[in-house]
Amino acid sequence: MYNKRRCIKINSDESAETQQDLVVEVPVTIYVNGRQAVTAMASPEMLKEYATGFLVTESVVNNPDEIESVQVDGTKVSIITLNPRKIIFSKKTVLSGCGGTATVIDYSRLPFAPKGRIFGAKRIQDAVSEIKLSEEKKGAGEIQYAGIFSASDTIAIAGDIGRDNALDKSIGAAVLKKTPLNECFAVISGRISSEIVRKCLYAQIPVIVSRGAATSLAYDIGLERDMTLLGLVSASKMILYTGGHRIVGQM
Repeated sequence: MYNKRRCIKINSDESAETQQDLVVEVPVTIYVNGRQAVTAMASPEMLKEYATGFLVTESVVNNPDEIESVQVDGTKVSIITLNPRKIIFSKKTVLSGCGGTATVIDYSRLPFAPKGRIFGAKRIQDAVSEIKLSEEKKGAGEIQYAGIFSASDTIAIAGDIGRDNALDKSIGAAVLKKTPLNECFAVISGRISSEIVRKCLYAQIPVIVSRGAATSLAYDIGLERDMTLLGLVSASKMILYTGGHRIVGQM
């Protein structure tokens, strides 16, 4: 979603007034069992998917089946879980920057990645190309994209102003489709951070793929928790950081 705003375009010869399409950014508030859980700066699209994914990746619910209902009213999302008395984290605000106020967590307590399945290197490259195509359609750099893929299908692709939000939206879309995430891999358009790894571990996604590189902490957590991390994926190469037992074949 875009809004037009008046700007000045400057080049080597002249400057002139113009109209630019700017990505919409709004505060989205998620309520869980009547209590405010979080206010996040996000793109106002796929909010049902975003809230669903957020609850899964923040471990508010241990199983997607614990979510009883999701209602969207403008930029407010209300969720009822099967255990309405469950204590959730204190309300917080998440900025649009990727991982604006990332959850503070003892990484040694993160779950291990599921066994998952083996994916071919060519399948990984094809999925990255699909994410790149989504970026090109909207304009490179304007929107961050993430997707959930199986060995043969594209389960969900979502875009947002923030990489973490895009991941939550794509995971939420897959959850709403009753997709077994332990048999899928996630593709993101930016750097593989420790926050991305944490979210995928809670969602029980065993493989993360990106055109960007991994951080040192993401690498360490992936190695310790038996997660597969693949970065700098292009048409001709990829870097396998951790979890090589889930990847086979040549590109």
